[in-house]
Amino acid sequence: MLLVRFKEFRCILAVLEILMMNTGTYTSMLKRTKVSHTTLQRVLTNLANVGAITKRELGHRKVEYKITAKGRKLFKHLHGVRELLKN
Repeated sequence: MLLVRFKEFRCILAVLEILMMNTGTYTSMLKRTKVSHTTLQRVLTNLANVGAITKRELGHRKVEYKITAKGRKLFKHLHGVRELLKN
């Protein structure tokens, strides 16, 4: 299942939100989400496995991620869930 832990849920939303604006590198997402490497790696792997993001190797240890149409839909739905949980 994609949403396993609450920390990962917040991280998924943060990653998708970053990628909605433009493409992102692993380092920039790590700094902006403020989660551990393990959590970010798990989230990025899960999102890539379900087709929500694509991964592109730019060189040695440099990776760029881009959101797909499926990822945009997922973001809308998860953002709606987050709004429901606030109330």
